[in-house]
Amino acid sequence: MQLACSLGNVPLDGILSAVLLDLSDLVLGALVAPAAIYGLLGRFRGGSPPPLAEALAWGRRQWAKSLWNRFKVEITVTLWSALLLVPGIVAMVKLAFTDPIVAIEADRERDVLGKSRTLTQGYRWRIFLALLPVWAAELVVTFAVFNALQRHTDSRLLIALVDSLFSVGGQWSTVIVLLMYLGLRAPAIPAPPGSAASPARPRRSAHPR
Repeated sequence: MQLACSLGNVPLDGILSAVLLDLSDLVLGALVAPAAIYGLLGRFRGGSPPPLAEALAWGRRQWAKSLWNRFKVEITVTLWSALLLVPGIVAMVKLAFTDPIVAIEADRERDVLGKSRTLTQGYRWRIFLALLPVWAAELVVTFAVFNALQRHTDSRLLIALVDSLFSVGGQWSTVIVLLMYLGLRAPAIPAPPGSAASPARPRRSAHPR
């Protein structure tokens, strides 16, 4: 995206550049989140993550649904934030489980946002307090680093590399949200459609109680 902006003579610090980069994050994040969650579930349940190609295949399968629901989340949070900051934060907490629901419950759940609101009911303060340090750190570090980069360098390549590193580090919030979701839903998580080797398929005990 930085290369496309450079070829299109889009100013590095302009509003259009920021909007295009946010859109690219939205589109690619819709692929990465289901793939990352798929791999994490394999790690949690099987002791080793699935192959990268398998995780990305699951991400591609859920990409359209993930993108649509992420778009709805962004619109909802933006509209509430336009009124006051607090309603926007409340909306973010209510919809925090959107990515795990899409990645794990897949085609079995159509009302993803409604399901997230239901699951977070009664736990929203705890979810907010768990995510607050991550949000605060991401905001402060991102603002400080990119402000310094834009002031002292015109290298889009350097900014793209730093942005990519931040995107990888930002997946910690995905891990935290997934762990909270599993804590609430682990006994009832369905196995996603796909191969028998899917990491989300629950294991049966050899000695049921």
